[in-house]
Amino acid sequence: MDSETYYSEKRNFFRMKLNIDAYIESDHQPDKVLAKCIDLTAKGMLLNSTIPTSVGDKITVHIPAVHNLFAPLTATAEVIRCNQIDNEHYLLGTMITDMA
Repeated sequence: MDSETYYSEKRNFFRMKLNIDAYIESDHQPDKVLAKCIDLTAKGMLLNSTIPTSVGDKITVHIPAVHNLFAPLTATAEVIRCNQIDNEHYLLGTMITDMA
Protein backbone atom coordinates (compact mmCIF):
# COMPACT_ATOMS: atom_id res chain seq x y z
CA MET A 1 0.00 0.00 0.00
CA ASP A 2 1.45 3.38 -0.93
CA SER A 3 1.56 6.26 1.54
CA GLU A 4 -1.21 8.22 -0.21
CA THR A 5 -3.65 5.29 0.06
CA TYR A 6 -2.61 4.65 3.67
CA TYR A 7 -3.23 8.30 4.62
CA SER A 8 -6.62 8.45 2.90
CA GLU A 9 -7.79 5.42 4.91
CA LYS A 10 -6.87 6.94 8.27
CA ARG A 11 -9.49 8.62 10.46
CA ASN A 12 -9.53 12.41 10.71
CA PHE A 13 -8.56 12.47 14.39
CA PHE A 14 -5.86 10.81 16.44
CA ARG A 15 -7.27 8.00 18.59
CA MET A 16 -5.80 7.84 22.11
CA LYS A 17 -5.88 4.34 23.61
CA LEU A 18 -6.72 4.86 27.29
CA ASN A 19 -8.43 1.86 28.95
CA ILE A 20 -9.26 3.95 32.05
CA ASP A 21 -12.22 4.11 34.41
CA ALA A 22 -15.17 6.26 33.40
CA TYR A 23 -18.63 6.77 34.85
CA ILE A 24 -21.77 6.88 32.73
CA GLU A 25 -25.12 8.52 33.53
CA SER A 26 -28.23 8.78 31.36
CA ASP A 27 -31.93 9.52 31.65
CA HIS A 28 -32.46 5.74 31.75
CA GLN A 29 -29.62 5.21 34.26
CA PRO A 30 -29.42 8.20 36.63
CA ASP A 31 -26.95 6.46 38.97
CA LYS A 32 -23.33 6.54 37.88
CA VAL A 33 -22.24 3.24 36.36
CA LEU A 34 -18.57 2.28 36.20
CA ALA A 35 -17.29 1.66 32.67
CA LYS A 36 -13.95 1.66 30.84
CA CYS A 37 -13.02 4.32 28.32
CA ILE A 38 -11.17 2.23 25.74
CA ASP A 39 -10.20 5.13 23.51
CA LEU A 40 -10.89 8.80 22.96
CA THR A 41 -10.78 11.15 19.97
CA ALA A 42 -11.70 14.79 19.48
CA LYS A 43 -15.18 13.71 18.33
CA GLY A 44 -16.00 10.54 20.25
CA MET A 45 -15.09 7.72 22.56
CA LEU A 46 -15.40 3.96 22.82
CA LEU A 47 -16.70 2.69 26.15
CA ASN A 48 -16.96 -0.80 27.64
CA SER A 49 -20.08 -0.76 29.82
CA THR A 50 -22.24 -3.17 31.80
CA ILE A 51 -25.42 -1.33 30.78
CA PRO A 52 -26.98 -1.57 27.33
CA THR A 53 -28.02 1.62 25.60
CA SER A 54 -29.88 2.40 22.42
CA VAL A 55 -28.62 4.27 19.39
CA GLY A 56 -29.53 7.92 19.87
CA ASP A 57 -29.41 7.82 23.69
CA LYS A 58 -27.73 10.81 25.30
CA ILE A 59 -25.25 9.95 28.04
CA THR A 60 -22.94 11.90 30.32
CA VAL A 61 -19.46 10.47 30.74
CA HIS A 62 -17.20 11.44 33.64
CA ILE A 63 -13.51 10.51 33.47
CA PRO A 64 -11.64 11.31 36.69
CA ALA A 65 -8.16 12.86 36.65
CA VAL A 66 -5.43 10.30 36.07
CA HIS A 67 -2.30 11.01 38.10
CA ASN A 68 -1.24 14.40 36.71
CA LEU A 69 -1.36 13.10 33.15
CA PHE A 70 -4.97 14.02 32.34
CA ALA A 71 -7.37 16.55 33.81
CA PRO A 72 -10.85 15.27 34.68
CA LEU A 73 -13.26 15.22 31.76
CA THR A 74 -17.04 15.48 31.63
CA ALA A 75 -18.67 15.03 28.24
CA THR A 76 -22.16 14.69 26.88
CA ALA A 77 -22.30 12.15 24.10
CA GLU A 78 -24.75 10.46 21.78
CA VAL A 79 -24.62 6.69 21.42
CA ILE A 80 -24.06 5.84 17.76
CA ARG A 81 -23.65 2.09 18.27
CA CYS A 82 -24.02 -0.47 21.03
CA ASN A 83 -22.64 -3.97 20.53
CA GLN A 84 -23.06 -6.71 23.13
CA ILE A 85 -19.67 -8.43 23.56
CA ASP A 86 -20.67 -11.02 26.19
CA ASN A 87 -23.47 -11.63 28.71
CA GLU A 88 -22.51 -8.61 30.83
CA HIS A 89 -20.63 -6.13 28.63
CA TYR A 90 -21.44 -3.74 25.80
CA LEU A 91 -19.18 -1.66 23.56
CA LEU A 92 -20.63 1.81 23.14
CA GLY A 93 -19.46 3.93 20.24
CA THR A 94 -20.26 7.55 21.05
CA MET A 95 -20.11 10.96 19.41
CA ILE A 96 -19.23 13.81 21.78
CA THR A 97 -21.78 16.62 21.59
CA ASP A 98 -20.56 18.81 24.46
CA MET A 99 -17.52 18.89 26.72
CA ALA A 100 -17.02 20.60 30.06
